[in-house]
Amino acid sequence: MNDSLPQQLKEILATSYNNDAEKFKTDIQAYLSGLDNPNNTNGQYEQPKSGDVILNSPTPKPNSDLNREIIVEVSHVNKIYRMGGNDLKALNDVSLKIAKGEFLAIVGPSGSGKTTLLQLIGGLDKPTSGEIIVNKLLLNKLSSLELSNYRNLTIGFIFQLFYLQPYLTVTENVAIPLMFRNDATDIYNTAQKVVKSVGLEDRSDHLPKQLSGGQMQRVAIARALVGQPLIIIADEPTANLDKHTATEIIKLLRAINNDFKTTVIIVTHDNNVANMADRIINMSNGEII
Repeated sequence: MNDSLPQQLKEILATSYNNDAEKFKTDIQAYLSGLDNPNNTNGQYEQPKSGDVILNSPTPKPNSDLNREIIVEVSHVNKIYRMGGNDLKALNDVSLKIAKGEFLAIVGPSGSGKTTLLQLIGGLDKPTSGEIIVNKLLLNKLSSLELSNYRNLTIGFIFQLFYLQPYLTVTENVAIPLMFRNDATDIYNTAQKVVKSVGLEDRSDHLPKQLSGGQMQRVAIARALVGQPLIIIADEPTANLDKHTATEIIKLLRAINNDFKTTVIIVTHDNNVANMADRIINMSNGEII
């Protein structure tokens, strides 16, 4: 288990609850309450300067000025997987630069390497060869612990299947990334503010099963946003949503991109989604075309 985790959280994660949802929830709430205690001495956590409801912003427009600092640089990256004694080349000599504050869409057919590229930028895997530099960090050289810290502090992840904890409320799910920070304080209130910012204040005490698909994806976006990441990575975030809800989710991501200057990298099969980005990268057979 990650040695950088707070001891109380280590004990919770190491406990076998045997499907005892109430016991798990009670322990998590006790942990949150301890961090929210003003006498807590674990250090200070800077709360997001998010203001209130993001969706009150005018309909965001794509950024046109991309002459900005480069935050992601992928250089001659190859990724090879060993499959049943055979080599499968998922990425072939991929090079890419992404500007700070850019909203980038990556499109292409299944098996084109989109998700693999996203995983490498997110520090979920390492390239076979080549270099990936994010915010001046050479990811290839980071240890497992350093990569864990990188993912927690730099990247916000949004997935197609939401991955919400079924026994936790909306606010508790959003608070999860802050539990892995030794210096986090007042995290429940911080999570509540971010829940409000994505328009779910009236659902903050609901469980995932009480939410629609669009609402669950908003929770996932809030969870990605709560740690103030420099980059949000979204892998097919609208694939399980109807057209109207998908459009609202992308508008929300564009608003986050505009309001907080957060870099957003999204993989999608939906041309309508891709067309809302600043720039579109097309991939095929592990290459950018």
